[in-house]
Amino acid sequence: MKSDNDKKYDLEAQTFVFVKNVIGPLICINHCMAQKNILNFLERQRYCVLSTSSKTGKPESAIMTSVWKNKQIVLVTSKSSRKYVNLVKNKKVSLVYTNAQYTKGAQIDGIAKLIPENKAAALQKMFIKKRPGSAVYLKKKPYGDMVWIIITPKLVRYFSKYGMKMVETRKLR
Repeated sequence: MKSDNDKKYDLEAQTFVFVKNVIGPLICINHCMAQKNILNFLERQRYCVLSTSSKTGKPESAIMTSVWKNKQIVLVTSKSSRKYVNLVKNKKVSLVYTNAQYTKGAQIDGIAKLIPENKAAALQKMFIKKRPGSAVYLKKKPYGDMVWIIITPKLVRYFSKYGMKMVETRKLR
């Protein structure tokens, strides 16, 4: 039986589920099975589109290589990039992931934390282990000093050919 906190809307074959039951760092849809499937999908994706806002509010997007670690997203960029300049002023971000067939995907709103390169040796090692092709880029530093970005998701909108689910996320206190 659904509680009063759970609301379901069916709009033209798109299903939106708003869930308020906290069980772990993420809020769960349908007893964690859906949450586990969503996280498995996201962890398998290599690329995402990261969107930030310029100081004038203009949206700016970039394709990024990403790694999921402890239900957070890890990215790396140059300090000379627009992303870095934008994130210094505004930590709010959006990301989009999709599979190659566009049958599954996710839109994520979150908060970014910037980690300087000199404090990110463990992140770099983990990133290279999961994304070996990034090693050359990270070692050559073609655009200067690097900065690591850790994004904590606040809202995940997962979609598949079966509809859309919205997962609100929050940290345990």
